[in-house]
Order: sequence, then structure tokens, then C-alpha cells
Amino acid sequence: MRRITGWSAMFAALVLPSTISLFGAPATPPTYAKQVSRIVETHCTACHHSGGVAPFSLTNYDEVSAFATEIRRATQSRKMPPWFAVPGHGEFQNQRQLTVEEIKTLGDWSDSGTPLGDTKDLPPPSVRDAGWAYGQPDVILTPKKPYQVARSGGEDVRCFVTPYSFSGSKAIRAIDVRPGDPGVVYHVRAFADTTGSARRLEAQDSESGFDCSQNMESVLTQKLLGEWEVGNTFAPLPDGLGRSLPKGADIVLEIHYHRTFRPASDQTKVAFYFQHQPVRHDVRTVTIIHRDLRIPPGKADYQAVAEWTSTKNILALGVTPHMHRQGTAVRVSASAPGEPPRDLLWVNRYNFRWQTAYMFKEPILIRKGTTVRVEASYDNSNQNMNLDPREPLHEVLWGNGPQDEMLAVFLEYVEAKGSARPRRVQ
Repeated sequence: MRRITGWSAMFAALVLPSTISLFGAPATPPTYAKQVSRIVETHCTACHHSGGVAPFSLTNYDEVSAFATEIRRATQSRKMPPWFAVPGHGEFQNQRQLTVEEIKTLGDWSDSGTPLGDTKDLPPPSVRDAGWAYGQPDVILTPKKPYQVARSGGEDVRCFVTPYSFSGSKAIRAIDVRPGDPGVVYHVRAFADTTGSARRLEAQDSESGFDCSQNMESVLTQKLLGEWEVGNTFAPLPDGLGRSLPKGADIVLEIHYHRTFRPASDQTKVAFYFQHQPVRHDVRTVTIIHRDLRIPPGKADYQAVAEWTSTKNILALGVTPHMHRQGTAVRVSASAPGEPPRDLLWVNRYNFRWQTAYMFKEPILIRKGTTVRVEASYDNSNQNMNLDPREPLHEVLWGNGPQDEMLAVFLEYVEAKGSARPRRVQ
């Protein structure tokens, strides 16, 4: 397995600045106007705004200063912003970590009494909702009718078949999302379904869409067209690459909801951007699965392994791990014949509420015969705070429902063309 550095120009550089070592307190304390407002706008307000998925807003001085202590604690513990990959085990273009310097700035500002500073130093007002992320979309799709999110707690995963009338096949380079209710929508995937199974499932459901969690097989057989996460940005695919939308396929929107004990009606809009130049590489997805899960009640360190061996040379673009409430950690590595394993991703504090796709900073060459190994950990004991204490512990098996568990890793790739063997990157 080797990394091709020449492909780095394919993707936008979204990684935050390098970590900087700091010594001692600053001579002049940071101010909200000059430093803090910019850090918060860049890393926090995508979720923390009025009507957003976060529990409070952080869009002005009064709001940020009121939560200065909480911000200090959450950033120094790296609880926020949510990012779960262990440093040094893969590099990712959509990484959303604060630098050491930014964390120190927020702490110094809180400790010095949250000074406002000169309002002339404030950045321009946010234009968050001024338009779509990548300009005018080629098409905007939405569920046929609003979905009523239950007034309760927990999670809800719903799939919707969208009506469209495209002529011929298309290649998708990006999607963008405008939640109908930003307070409950936190993750959206778009799929192409050529089997008609999603359409049949929707017709059988009396509500808008159908329950994805009870019909996960329909998702696992579909082709991923793109995804969106609250607070995370994915660069559009470069020229020459696209996720194919076959002629006659249904577009299915998989929308993840946080139930918030309030009535909510959602009709999310999803923008699609096509590749208008010839596509040389079709972006595909392989699902690495372990179905034989039998997690005993009270077991705090259950381990499971899944493997997949490539039958051809491919360029890996990113990985998305998927587990449920018992999942605590997942590690993905690749072992080429005759070479030691190399980590692609290590998440040591998995959080099922943040279904994150980890897109590599540069595509990674995985040669034919390379085995991609997934090692996952689960906690089915009373110490797992994700479990409902009102429910008795029980043996947990593979399944789609919230009381079940899964192990699936989605690996996105394109076929590697040519026979040249690039030098191994250490």
C-alpha cells in the first residue's frame, strides 16, 4: 500500500493550520472582536446558531461570553468541536480540530474576563445562509411531503424517495443540504437505487418516507451519491471523478434526526452538482461488514473483526465507520502483501450520534491483494452511558434497530489506472 502524493491537488485543502507550541501567557489578552469571534465562527456556529442542532447559540459577544467557561472546558478536553480520529493515524481533508494555539486563545480569553475589545476588529457579518455552498445547483430535490419527527428522545433515521426526471445518466461531484428544521437534522446521505426496493418500502409506509433503521439492507445495496454532516464540509470531487447516477435510478435521501422532545416538521432540501466534463473515474463504495455479533449482557470489552481483500489496484478516498450505541472504538488498517499494516483510521471514542465520514487528505493506493482490516470494540455494560438505564441489559445481535448493533465500514475508492508503482511514502 502506497500513497500517491501527486493526487493531492485533487482535493481542496481543508485541514486546519499546524499545531503551534506556546510558552507562557500572552502580554495582551485576546479579545472577542479580534481573535475569539473568528475562532467561534469558523469552528462552532455551523451547529451553534439560532434553530441549529446545538443546544445554544454562539453568534455574538453576549452569547459567547455567557458560555466562556463551558467553551474553555469543552475545547481543552477536545469534546468540541466533535472530531474522533486519533492524530497520527491517517490524515483527513475534512478534519475539524482546533489547534493548540486556538484552544489556548479561548482559555486565555475566558481567564482574562472575556474582554470585548475594539468593535472595529470584528469580522464581517456571517453570510451562512446567503446561498448554497458550491454556487447554483444543477438540481434541488426534496421529499414529496414533510415528515413529522416524533416528540420524544432518541434517534430517527428516515429514507425518502425523491421524484426527478433526468434524461440519461449523470455523474455527481457534490451535494449540499438545507435542513427543513436545522434543530433536528444532523446527517444526510444520498443514494441511487436501481432495484426499486426503496420505492416499494416507501409505498408500504403510511408516513412520509420509510424507516431506514428497519430496512438497512436497502441502503447497503444502493450507490452512495454524497453526504452532508452538521459542522463538516466535504470538498467537491475534482474534474475527472464522479459518483455515477444510473439512468432510471431512484434518488433516495437518508436523513438522520435527533428527536428533541418538541414537535418538528421537516422537508429538507438537497442540492446536487453534476460533473459537466468527461468522467474518467467512477467513485465506488465497498462495505466491510461483520454480521456475527453476539455481545453478552454486561460485557464491557467485546471485540469484533471484519476484513476485505482488494481484487484490484484501487485509490482509497475515505472511510465511514458505522456502529450503534454499544460501539466504543474502531480501527481500520491496510496490509499489503509482504508489508506491515498501516492505519487508515483510528477512532478511540466512537460516538454513534456523529456519523462521520473521514475523507483522506490524499488518495491512498491500495494494491491488489491488500487486506483492509476493521477492529471494533463494544461496551454492553452498565458503565456505557449511551445505553438507556431503564432497559435491562440483554444479548445484542446484528440488526438494524436501535436495540441492535452493527459493524460496517464504507470504503470509497476509484480504480487505479496504469501499472507504475509509486515509491512508498513512509
